[in-house]
Amino acid sequence: MAYEPGDRVGDYQILSILGAGGMGKVYKVRNCISDRVEAMKILLPNLAENKELGDRFMREIKLQATLSHPNIAALHTALHHENQMLMLVEFVEGVALDALIRSGPLAQRNAVDYMAQVLDALEYAHGKGVIHRDLKPANMMLTTAGTLKLLDFGIAKMTTDSSLTKTGFLVGSLPYISPEQIEGVADIDGRTDIYSLGVTLYQALTGQVPFQAESEYSLMRKHLQEAPVPPMAVLPGVSQALNDIVLKALEKKREHRYQRASEMAAALRGILQAGAPAGRPATAAPPPPPPVAVAPVPPPPAPAASAYVPPPPASAPVPESRKFSNRGLYIALGSVFTVVLLVAAATQLPKFMGTNASTPPTPAEDPAGGQPPVTANPEPAAVQPPAAEVVQPPEAPAAGVAQAGTPAGAAARPSEPQRSGVRTAQPSGQAAGARQSFQPAGRGETAVSRQAPPIQAPPNQAPPQMAQPAASSAADGAAASAAALAEVREQMMLLGTRVTAAQASLNRLKQEQARQGLGLRGDIASLAQRAEYYMDECEAAVKRGDAAAARKHLSSAERDTSKLESFLGR
Repeated sequence: MAYEPGDRVGDYQILSILGAGGMGKVYKVRNCISDRVEAMKILLPNLAENKELGDRFMREIKLQATLSHPNIAALHTALHHENQMLMLVEFVEGVALDALIRSGPLAQRNAVDYMAQVLDALEYAHGKGVIHRDLKPANMMLTTAGTLKLLDFGIAKMTTDSSLTKTGFLVGSLPYISPEQIEGVADIDGRTDIYSLGVTLYQALTGQVPFQAESEYSLMRKHLQEAPVPPMAVLPGVSQALNDIVLKALEKKREHRYQRASEMAAALRGILQAGAPAGRPATAAPPPPPPVAVAPVPPPPAPAASAYVPPPPASAPVPESRKFSNRGLYIALGSVFTVVLLVAAATQLPKFMGTNASTPPTPAEDPAGGQPPVTANPEPAAVQPPAAEVVQPPEAPAAGVAQAGTPAGAAARPSEPQRSGVRTAQPSGQAAGARQSFQPAGRGETAVSRQAPPIQAPPNQAPPQMAQPAASSAADGAAASAAALAEVREQMMLLGTRVTAAQASLNRLKQEQARQGLGLRGDIASLAQRAEYYMDECEAAVKRGDAAAARKHLSSAERDTSKLESFLGR
């Protein structure tokens, strides 16, 4: 069952929830007898239904019970409570290292000091035969006193226990996992923790992990095949000595790494003794230059181009008679121009207003005073007969807006587009589809002054409520597609562990046969190439969202991988 703050679990009171995982939840609790604050890890209920989780939890309890080190969170006790297994460990007051890294790269001195403390804990645990196998910043807590504590030995194993290593079962976190873990090597030892710590140190110095990819399979291949970009190439502030330590910890072959945690810790502390930079490993901005005395500079002379040029001397005064004659000329020209404008307005404006095709003529333009003409277009009305016009009833309005003032059956102008017999929209704003029988304007009223009826919605536009089922169907389809892609991605990761492990074993076999002057069988080499090709195609299909194609390529890759495993005896 899930507990809430304030609940009692035996002699412990729940204070808050610290986290949750696949095995259970972790709570901050208070011992009601001693008042000591601890961390309670509760396994999921019904242990009998999940024996594997129960066995792993018991193994974590027994392993951590053997460890007592200042840099490892201590186990206090373990007990059963209502069909649940409880583990009480030291509550570490502080902040997780991954939270610090998310705010940016750490100062080199701090990063080196923290990793040296973790290496001390690893040297102690490895000496007890315990391998962590899941080192990452989230499992490292920095206390308020500056001590780093190593947490979560949930997937730790003893060096003599091979039951936790299975073909096709990946243990660890992919961004920090060692190549031998990906390959499924049976004799995992402490050097796998050194590789994971090298990834953590790389991230602490640069703010990013050395290998990043869009899929789990691509990430595994990078761990196996791709050399990391040197930390000093990511941030130039990283020292050469620290850069070399990180790269040695990230060697693909474990025999090329540091062979013991204490060896790497000594190399890091040598940097501290040599005086590691205290700031962040980013290139610091240069200090501002010292002030320089500058002699006063006289103002520059004004350029010739911008020099002030005085106006020319005034000319002789104009005689009064000449002023009068010029003024009269201007007045006469202005009067003539005004008369011309008035005449043009009187003659052209009515003509312009009366010949507008979108508005009917006013009764004043009809000399007989009766009904205005049918159309102002001089073209004959028989160009298009009334029978050819499609008129929609009012309850099913057409898609366009009819021309205001156009009588029923009138011919459309050739310049107006015709589509399916529906009139095109005009600026008049009159509703489409209604039968247009022209009504003459009454006395004192012009046809232009009438208020047009409201525009109705086109018939091909579905009401808002009709679009909801389609949107719901689209959302359901998108959710189903995302679920299918997530399932394929998980299957691709599991198969990727088998493919990479089989190819690693095949590479070792090729090297052994090459030393004997032999070569690998051609059909086996082709199987390995095809399996890798199908995995690449599966990854490409997942990227473009094609779950069906991804499953097809995944099936082909699984078939060839099974043949490889059969050949290798896996």
